[in-house]
Amino acid sequence: MFIQPFITKRINAEMQELTIQDAIALCEIPPHLNELGISRALEKIITKTNLPLKEWTVQERVLAVAHYLTAQEQGDFYITDQSKLSDFYLDQDYQETPYYFDDLEIVPLTAEYAENIERVIVSMDIQNAWLIGAMAATIRQKGDKWQGSADEFIHENIQRILRLPESEFLELFNHFQAAQEHLKHGVEIIYSNDGIAILSQKGDTSVELVKFRFDTLINETTATLFRKPENTGANNHDTDET
Repeated sequence: MFIQPFITKRINAEMQELTIQDAIALCEIPPHLNELGISRALEKIITKTNLPLKEWTVQERVLAVAHYLTAQEQGDFYITDQSKLSDFYLDQDYQETPYYFDDLEIVPLTAEYAENIERVIVSMDIQNAWLIGAMAATIRQKGDKWQGSADEFIHENIQRILRLPESEFLELFNHFQAAQEHLKHGVEIIYSNDGIAILSQKGDTSVELVKFRFDTLINETTATLFRKPENTGANNHDTDET
C-alpha cells in the first residue's frame, strides 16, 4: 500500500503499512483503550516524524488515522450514511497561541495526556468523566512547567476541579468551551462519555459524531483471525447521530 507523506502545519511525517505482526499486536489491546490503541498504531505506522508522537494533538492523531485510511480506501469514502470522511475536515490548522484567561491558560490536548485520561478516569463513576479529564489535562497556570508525570498532573487537577464551588466550575467550563473554539484545528473534537469523537462540518440540521477507533486500521479478516474474545468489538467507526 502506497501512503503519501502526512503533512500539516506542525508535522512532516512518513508512513508505512502495518505488518501482520503489528496488526496482531493491536488485536491484543482492549477496544475501550482507544487512545492507547491509536498511540501503538501510530508508533508502527509512522516511520519518520519531525515532531515526537507524544506531542501530537488528539486532532492531529485523528488526521493521521484518516490519512492512513484514505490510502487504504484509495480516496475519500463514506464513514456514515450521510457523510464522507472529507465532511469532517476543518480548514483551520494548529493554533500556536493558547487560550488565556485570568492567570490560567488552556492548551490543546496531546497524545501523552489523552492516554493518561483514559487510565485515570476508569475509577470515576460519573457522567462526562472524559470532559473533566480533558479540563484537568489542558487547564494550567500560565507558563507553568509541570515537573511530575502526566498521570499525577491529571489526577491532581481532577481533584482540584471536583472541589470547586458549582458557580466557579461553570465559569471554568464556559472558558473551556470557548477554548475549544479557539484551539480547534484539522477536525472538531467533542468529549463524549466514552472518549473523543469528531463532528461533521456538513452544516445540515443533523449532528453526526464519529469516534475514530484504532481497530479500524486492522482488516476485518485479520481482526476475526487474531482478536481475543474479550477484545471483540465492531471493527468500524462508532457513530452517534442526533
